[in-house]
Amino acid sequence: TLLGGRVTQFDNHDAAYVRYRLPKGNLSVFVYEDRGSAMPETGVFHRAGNRRVFIQRYRGYSIARWKNRGLVYSVISDLSEPEFRTVLIKRMAP
Repeated sequence: TLLGGRVTQFDNHDAAYVRYRLPKGNLSVFVYEDRGSAMPETGVFHRAGNRRVFIQRYRGYSIARWKNRGLVYSVISDLSEPEFRTVLIKRMAP
């Protein structure tokens, strides 16, 4: 269920922010212009479709980040890591 969205600041960038309620948790999506920021050095990279996605667990939240066509996508959720990966793979498959 879509809860709402707005323009906000994320990682010192203007960003689109959209929040969803899922059956087992919540999920937030931030999208902002890629200004050449490096991807994190720690964590695990996965393939989702043709994208290389950085996934980590931090303070009880699952976080995914990837770049595509000049934009950075950051997805944050309170889902468990396996459930989070399943949601990402289903939504990102070609």
